[in-house]
Amino acid sequence: MASVPSNKAFTLVELLTVVAILGLLVSVLLPAMGKAVEAANATRCLTNIRNMGLAAGMYVNDNDGALPSVGVSRASRAVDEQGSWFHLLELYAGEPLLFRCPSDRSVFFDRPVDPKSGRIRKVSYAVNYFVSGQMTNYEQYHRLSQLPHPDKTIFALELYGGDSSRDARHNGFVDSDYIHAQWTAGDPEGVREQARTEVAYDRHLGRSNYLFTDGHVESLLLEQVYQKALGAALLKPNWVHNKFNPLIAR
Repeated sequence: MASVPSNKAFTLVELLTVVAILGLLVSVLLPAMGKAVEAANATRCLTNIRNMGLAAGMYVNDNDGALPSVGVSRASRAVDEQGSWFHLLELYAGEPLLFRCPSDRSVFFDRPVDPKSGRIRKVSYAVNYFVSGQMTNYEQYHRLSQLPHPDKTIFALELYGGDSSRDARHNGFVDSDYIHAQWTAGDPEGVREQARTEVAYDRHLGRSNYLFTDGHVESLLLEQVYQKALGAALLKPNWVHNKFNPLIAR
């Protein structure tokens, strides 16, 4: 007796059901995978900045307690890369330091911020100008011995990557090696808007990595490093947090 061939082909309804299930799985897994990748990038970035801290510690020991300073001014002003912290720290590191965060996708590593200057972005990180030794009335705070709270005062942070749709005036710190951290807005959203042009404060799942002058590193929210008390005056505000200004950092 001849056997009757069985029909094992999927029906259209079955195929559509499988496609729908696969689509649902992808929609669930992709965000989780994206967060896992970003978490790994944040860890690598934290390692970068921790190694900077180790090199900075050796520099401080060899230079009478002085922190390395800055040399790359914003926009088209003077440039002294040999005197910049990122060049000086390379001299103290046992291996090449990684100055680019894996999550920093700034286009200005490959093209000038301002065509007139021709300067490109060198690093993903920046020094807090308050402790550079070059800020008026704060010159002494580039020495650890002069800092009231080294463990609360930021030395380096993640630098804003810029916006290719805006002109050089709005991307002024992108090709620099420092930031000012003096944001005058009176409300939290205003502060965030001003800070965004200097600090990549939400690069890693809403947080950013910071190196403190005592050498330790932390992943923090912007509000944990710079937050004014509600209703504070613009020029002399009361602070919840200000870990940039060494006179206020607690």
